Amino acid sequence: MENKRKLGKYLFLLLALIFVLILVYAPKKKAEKINTLTFNNFIEEVNKGHVDSVVIFGYSINGKFKNGKAFTTYKEFGYELTPILLQHKIKFENKYSEESGCSGATVVAFVNVLFFILVVGFIYFMIKGRGQNKFSMRNIGMPANIEIYDSSDAGKKKTFADVAGIDAIRDEVSQVVESMKDPIKFLEIGARVPKGILLVGDSGVGKTLLARAIAGEAGVPFLTVSGSGFVEMFVGVGAGRVRDLFDLAKKHAPCIVFIDEIDALGRQRGAGMGGGNDEREQTLNQLLVAMDGFEENASILVLAATNRPDILDDALLRPGRFDKKIYVPRPDIVGRYEILKVHACGKRIDDSVKLIDVARITSGTTGADLENLLNEAALIAVREGRDRIFMLDVNKAHDKILMGLPRQLKIGSEERKVIAYHEAGHAIATLKTKNAHPLHKVSIIPRGGALGVTQSLPIEDRFLMAKSFIIDNIVILLAGRAAEDVLLGSITTGASNDLERATKLIFEMINNYGMDDDMGLACFSRGSGNPFLGRALAMHEGMSESTQHEIETRVKALMVDFYTRAKDIIILNKELVVRLAETLLTNEELSAKQVDSLLS
Repeated sequence: MENKRKLGKYLFLLLALIFVLILVYAPKKKAEKINTLTFNNFIEEVNKGHVDSVVIFGYSINGKFKNGKAFTTYKEFGYELTPILLQHKIKFENKYSEESGCSGATVVAFVNVLFFILVVGFIYFMIKGRGQNKFSMRNIGMPANIEIYDSSDAGKKKTFADVAGIDAIRDEVSQVVESMKDPIKFLEIGARVPKGILLVGDSGVGKTLLARAIAGEAGVPFLTVSGSGFVEMFVGVGAGRVRDLFDLAKKHAPCIVFIDEIDALGRQRGAGMGGGNDEREQTLNQLLVAMDGFEENASILVLAATNRPDILDDALLRPGRFDKKIYVPRPDIVGRYEILKVHACGKRIDDSVKLIDVARITSGTTGADLENLLNEAALIAVREGRDRIFMLDVNKAHDKILMGLPRQLKIGSEERKVIAYHEAGHAIATLKTKNAHPLHKVSIIPRGGALGVTQSLPIEDRFLMAKSFIIDNIVILLAGRAAEDVLLGSITTGASNDLERATKLIFEMINNYGMDDDMGLACFSRGSGNPFLGRALAMHEGMSESTQHEIETRVKALMVDFYTRAKDIIILNKELVVRLAETLLTNEELSAKQVDSLLS
């Protein structure tokens, strides 16, 4: 049977090759314009001596007039053409003998028949291959791309030693690993082994790495697939792929099935177009049935990852399907230090690089961000001819990632002065406010989309924002425009991003945090109501027009109040702003220590 299948495949490939060769080598008409003549008109042109040469293809005749124009005609049945051509001394050539009757139409017919055979053969092999992963009708279009990592593959195996910065979560999943290794101990006491674990967190925090580490510690196969790999335009394909996935998992049990970005598959049903009958919802229904169909001792654990848990269907999240929901947070300073130590392995790093200092200046970053930071620093070191990574390289990489690449812009002297005073206003306001992050660097070197930047970094991680912290940050944002207004006597468009960010902070104070005395302790935002509404619509969902107007009026009033505070800081510290701005025009970039030395 196997030999017959192979023979059929080879025959199919041979027919395909013949078809291609015919298309390549079959006679082709030239692209030039060809006149079609009746046979009687052709004989008249021959008798007049206008014909230069002809080529005969059976009953089809192609030729050229003496003026260079081409023509075609068809010979009448039984007419002897050779004598008249010889009589008028016309060059002629017989491509096919008249007796053979193998004309161009015959070739076209043969090609059409061969094409039909190829199509039928392709459909036959698709149907015969049903149930096989390579030719399955379920896999029309993009394949599901299920990847299998075996626990014996040391090169791809991950363990908890490769996961840093999430110790509490690691302790939680250690029990899951133990249940995979020895499920009997849990079943004897009456505990149900978890069927599914949902990993929730921002992009880059290490959800996929944690899933692979669980599989590596448990010593079981790891089947991974993307949520988007199930959804197709053909009806029934997605549900078929779900069945294929869990059939494959049962063959490899005990094992771990990991569905990455499950929100592409598990969105709430009935919330989008197509009602409850579209292909995506049918695929989700099949997944729900498959997860419910496990026996208690099936030894199959389903892991899934998402950064959008708010849009997942409730039926998917209930106990019995995903029994645990584990939030993977962004690492704190200790976690970032541990992650940096993992990523520093294999890199040649100078003693000037203190990883704890790098962890301190990278607040709010993820594990992927930190890995990218050290890699970018290594690239900079190589590009500048150093044999190891210095702290200078790390700082350059940090600035490049945070603020963008320096741009070579030819900025006029007047505009450079405006930029310098603008950034000096931000820097002095940062130094003169009590609750904002400390100043780290001020620069008038264009980077990314900004013409200058004033950078502040936290001393320690901050998880809550006090009202005073928000207000001081708003004042700092408005101090750049205030410096232009007070010291230069004019304003420019350079504060557009500052105004946007300040307005957003004031709006959140009123709308989300209840920090305004006039509006009171209320949260007017309805953004978490329906995830399928646009952000602008969701924000004002259920809010009256009068309330919206009142909020907008209050935002404008607070903006004026905070701008007045910023102008007061600039007026009181006018000399310091001027001194810092003039120094920036010369040095272009100053660190916090240099600013302190200059102003002291």
